[in-house]
Formats: sequence, structure tokens, C-alpha cells
Amino acid sequence: MDTKFIFAIAATGALALSACAPAPIVRSDGPTASTPSQGGSCNITNVGWAVGRVADNATLAKIKADSGATEGRVIAPGQAVTMDFKAARVNVHIDGARNIQKLTCG
Repeated sequence: MDTKFIFAIAATGALALSACAPAPIVRSDGPTASTPSQGGSCNITNVGWAVGRVADNATLAKIKADSGATEGRVIAPGQAVTMDFKAARVNVHIDGARNIQKLTCG
């Protein structure tokens, strides 16, 4: 067999496999949940009152306002969620009865 042909097959295979490789983990020293609210950053320090309450529309709106978040999402048990970090998002983790179990930023 021609060595150029073998090299082309090997290079194509390596390129195809590299497309399946996971993206590298990038860490930053960005804002955390305890960072004070600045321009829409989430800060869960002021929303501890919500744990144990039912996640109804009024409660969710107050959580969003009190945390300084510009967006929020409710996460049910076993629900698939994206792993992207958004400093201005509050995550409301609920149980099967829609009771708030915990609050996180991101």
C-alpha cells in the first residue's frame, strides 16, 4: 500500500476521534454565590427565607428580585439541565411537591 494513502487514512481517523474529545475544563475566579450583587449578579445571601416554601410564581419572582438575578430557573429532581455558568442566574431546586430545597447561583 502507498504510505501517503495510509497516512491520509490515519490522519482522517485521528481528526474524527478528536471531534469526540471533551472540551477542556476552564476555571475562572469569577463571581460566586456570596459575591455582592453587581449589575445583575446573583447573590443568594438574601433569599434563604425561601427554602421550604412552595415554588409558586410570586415566590419565584421575589427570589429573583431579592437575589439580584436577571434570570432564574426551576430545577426538579432528576431534571437534565445545562452546565453553563451564568453569574446572573438563580437556580431554584425543588422536590416533587414543588417545595424549594435549595438555591444556587449559576
